[in-house]
Amino acid sequence: MAYRLNYNVEVRQCAEVQKGLGLFAVHRLSKGLKIMSEAPLLADETRDDLVRTIVEQHPSLPADGQAVLTRMYAGPRDVHPFLPEGAVRDAYAIRPSRLRRIARLNSFEGVGIGCVVSPGFAAVNHDCKPNAFMYYNPTTNLVALHALRDIQQDEELCISYMQESVYLTKAERDSRLTNSAADSEERRVQMKSLRDQLTQFHQAASPSPADTREAISVSRQLVSTLEQEGLPGLEMALCLAEQARMFETLGDGESAERLMRQSLIARRLCVGFDHPSCLTMQ
Repeated sequence: MAYRLNYNVEVRQCAEVQKGLGLFAVHRLSKGLKIMSEAPLLADETRDDLVRTIVEQHPSLPADGQAVLTRMYAGPRDVHPFLPEGAVRDAYAIRPSRLRRIARLNSFEGVGIGCVVSPGFAAVNHDCKPNAFMYYNPTTNLVALHALRDIQQDEELCISYMQESVYLTKAERDSRLTNSAADSEERRVQMKSLRDQLTQFHQAASPSPADTREAISVSRQLVSTLEQEGLPGLEMALCLAEQARMFETLGDGESAERLMRQSLIARRLCVGFDHPSCLTMQ
């Protein structure tokens, strides 16, 4: 059974049964497409904050929002869906321990607004090499999902649950996830080393032109490694912008302008043309 969310996607059972539900493309989705957007139901600074405050936030939601929240996934041992309609079921739905499980299991961090619960995105699963990017737009007050590459019909849409922490090794991701994909551990370690070198460069008081040219080379290596890992996210946009600023300090305005355009394209791919951070870069 499938549940259609909009023209582009639907929620259905994953082929791997242990994954549960997932979000799937109804038709081919082009790279850069805004797949869907939705106002967050709840938001807080961190997941721990949201788990702590959801019992107090729940009564302040409109009636339909409360109903949506209590229908969300609350863990494999949740008996609420099997209880008969009535006072017992209604009381169980808003038990503090159950609401806290809903907050922990359905919230997203690292999407530009601390931590959010957004029902339409609750079925989006994790992949260490995602094909989509989820981010909050403060101008529209919507969380949006954008395609990082062309996505084929019936392909599952996945984000990285740690999309702002691309330098974590597989062991570090495994400590946070139960479905961390196998990939090139060597490249992830290399990425972390390259980013550490760039951090040292930025912390230097007055780097020489030779230091700047070396940092540009390091940043290029990092961009290449990100591409090999299939991670065209905001870190890619940051690396290109860093290169642009370094070329500018060397007096190469043409290269700086070219790289800043590439950075804008990479950022738009993740957060959309209408995100304020893209408008200020134009």
